[in-house]
Amino acid sequence: MVWGSNGGFKSCDSILSRVENDESKLKELVILPMKTFGKEEVERLAKILMSGKNHNLKSISASGHSVPSSALAKLGAALKSHNGINHIAIGDENMGDEGVISFCSELKDVNGGTLETLDLTFKSISKEGAKIIGEVFASSENLKSLLLYRN
Repeated sequence: MVWGSNGGFKSCDSILSRVENDESKLKELVILPMKTFGKEEVERLAKILMSGKNHNLKSISASGHSVPSSALAKLGAALKSHNGINHIAIGDENMGDEGVISFCSELKDVNGGTLETLDLTFKSISKEGAKIIGEVFASSENLKSLLLYRN
């Protein structure tokens, strides 16, 4: 598990470098809300996952970060090509339906991919966002836990 250090108190540079270098002990990425993890960082993570450089990362916990829909779409697309991520918690209370739709729509072709746990707690999701979540994961053989508290 990596909590983040170096590169300044709020920087995620060292964490993302470790993901990019595919450190064998790095299985779970936890990015606390006090860290900077927005568009640039999420797009960098998506690029790393899409490149095929990382084979060890299994979990991404990054709730409490404001991430634009465009970056969420790129992360969703990256999860289609990365066959190892089984848990993800991403976004903040401003994510809303737009962010959920951007993220989940990318996973539609693969029925949620390898995700076993999707945590979208406190993301301001309405019926519209819930509908796409249901469509994507209705036929998923992997999804075991869908967390939608406080929406």
